[in-house]
Amino acid sequence: MSDHYRRSYRAPSEPLDEALISQEAGPEEVAEQAATREDLRRAVETLTDEQQHVLAMRYGQELPIQEVARALGKTEGAIKQLQARAIAAPTRKMAPGMGE
Repeated sequence: MSDHYRRSYRAPSEPLDEALISQEAGPEEVAEQAATREDLRRAVETLTDEQQHVLAMRYGQELPIQEVARALGKTEGAIKQLQARAIAAPTRKMAPGMGE
């Protein structure tokens, strides 16, 4: 009888809830993300000043193309072209087996 009470006194064990398992990135993922950010930063530095400004205004400040064009004194078409080239250049440099 005492065994019965001793067993019930111990904390019951239950399987871990999936929500309790950490979803945070592990050390390898953190290092890979940092390396990717550094590669991207270097790639952006190779862009022209105009391309950097367009990306900063479009994605950093979230301005629409019309406002960027007005601020830089360019047509909307010119801004679209600068943006497309600014995005394509780092993408090509960062692609595996491409770039330098």
